Amino acid sequence: MENQPKKILVLGAGASGLAAARLAAAQGAACTLLDEKNTPQLQDSRRTLAAEGIDCQFGWTGERTPPDADGIIISPGIRANSILGRLAQHSHVPVLSELAFAAARCPWPLLAITGTNGKTTSCELLTHCLRLNGLAAIAAGNIGLPLSEVVRQAGKWDFVVLEVSSFQLEAPAGLQPAVAAVLNVSPDHLDRHGDMQTYLGLKLQLLRQLPPEGRAVLNASLLAIPEVAEAIRGRKSISFSTQPDLQADFVLQDAALCRRRQDKLEALFAVGEMQLKGRHNCENALAVLAMLEAAGLNPQDAAAGLRSFTSGQNRLELVGTWNNVTYINDSKATNVDALCQALETCARPGKRCVVLLAGGMDKGCSLLEARPALAKHARAALLFGQCRQRLAESWQGAVPVTVCEDLETAVARADELAQAGDTVLFAPGCASFDMFSDYVQRGQTFIRIVNRRQRE
Repeated sequence: MENQPKKILVLGAGASGLAAARLAAAQGAACTLLDEKNTPQLQDSRRTLAAEGIDCQFGWTGERTPPDADGIIISPGIRANSILGRLAQHSHVPVLSELAFAAARCPWPLLAITGTNGKTTSCELLTHCLRLNGLAAIAAGNIGLPLSEVVRQAGKWDFVVLEVSSFQLEAPAGLQPAVAAVLNVSPDHLDRHGDMQTYLGLKLQLLRQLPPEGRAVLNASLLAIPEVAEAIRGRKSISFSTQPDLQADFVLQDAALCRRRQDKLEALFAVGEMQLKGRHNCENALAVLAMLEAAGLNPQDAAAGLRSFTSGQNRLELVGTWNNVTYINDSKATNVDALCQALETCARPGKRCVVLLAGGMDKGCSLLEARPALAKHARAALLFGQCRQRLAESWQGAVPVTVCEDLETAVARADELAQAGDTVLFAPGCASFDMFSDYVQRGQTFIRIVNRRQRE
């Protein structure tokens, strides 16, 4: 689509699709926006979009001939087996993701981050560090602000920090980021991608889209994977890890974030000065230091940012402490690996002091990997949502489990089980879409239930 198509078909009217349609229309293309849904919200937007030159066709069933187009943009929420997904597959014109469409029109360097966990925290931390060093930076992509909207608004930026999900890498793309980072890869979204090989391949697409002068930033634990080695062959790369034996370029050693220079370690920042807690957040911080260096900046200049940054809502968020029991909202823990990281962060040595609330929509991943962490740290697991029976079967014997009717019942049971000094941890380990619109609404619901019960 480099030659600016005159007629563009946008599939999906979510945030990304809407932003892509508005950017295409603003740049002079005749744009049609399709969506299978026909909600009141979409109908309300029709008049505004029409005023911008966008033809909206909602409630698309595939029974009619698709509008003529010489380029298609597909939203990340569109599954391959959906009506719109099949339309894209059978098309004879180029199909791009919203991200790639916007990136081709983006005049600013892209610092792109993907991985199973830690993407949002790392994007926010990197953006925070850049801003504190006097650089104009904005976070976009999967973090919530579509890149198409950033490009359309035509601000003045030194860097755009881009969170990239596996969904956004399904369509052919050419992001050409200045720096591309892969934080980690563990099982997730297998209900959509099918298997780990496909999921890993999608994550590595980001590395393959680096231009010749681009830099790769990688978790050192991934370097032994043949597919990863192939993806970065011939490219300059920087590694990071919290495991000293992996000999990464940026490493955690003696409670400090360090840069390895030949055989010597240079301490850059003391972990105890960070607001962020947990070993996984040390790894996120190391990734950010590596990305700063890869972008041509001095990682030592990140000290102020590391010292002042706090994670946002729904990420190990303190709800409150009552009767010496602490309530933590980690609703963004949407897979087993994130759940285990939350358990480790809330743990006390030698104590099973965490009452875990978990459950939601099944993502087709193995749940057994949580058993060691549960056996070590959890007093009980209270299970809710669509996946509660499968969770119970997977965790039985590692931790006392209780299957609950809903989240309200799970919180009530947690209040009964928690002892002084315990933590009630809301880390679902599953998707939210069985009962909630997203993880944000799920986290807000948990907080509301806890606060109401404490007032009572």
